[in-house]
Amino acid sequence: MSDNLITVTSVDNLLTVEEITNLFTVDESGNPQLINVTEPPVLLTVREETVNLLSVAAQGPSGTNGTNGTNGIDGTSGDYELLTNRPPLSVVYEFLNSSIIEFDHNMRKYPAIRVEDSAGAVWYGQETFPNLNRVKIVFTVSFSGRIILS
Repeated sequence: MSDNLITVTSVDNLLTVEEITNLFTVDESGNPQLINVTEPPVLLTVREETVNLLSVAAQGPSGTNGTNGTNGIDGTSGDYELLTNRPPLSVVYEFLNSSIIEFDHNMRKYPAIRVEDSAGAVWYGQETFPNLNRVKIVFTVSFSGRIILS
């Protein structure tokens, strides 16, 4: 028997058995051999066929491209200036030996404020907001540090 040829033979070219207990096969000499089935299959279909196993060839050329999908709908117009010119999410302002610190943060809001000296200790002062984009903080003594706005 060759490695690339498989032959399956049955009676009357088609045999369908719903419940079987014994099967016969033919050995290489052509003699029938009994196969005892302990758990019969629910359905067995045998057809007479000759199947040649083929080797895998090189991949063929690519197929043609499919058609393009439809375009989506246009989005609504918005305030482009506002989207491209957004205020910062946080601001860090460093200062040297000052007791009054006033600066523009341009956050367009009254931000939360944290003041730390150069050693990392937290300080509290009198905070005022002349407008949405400016803050003024007054301390009782002068020191150096940074102000974190968020």
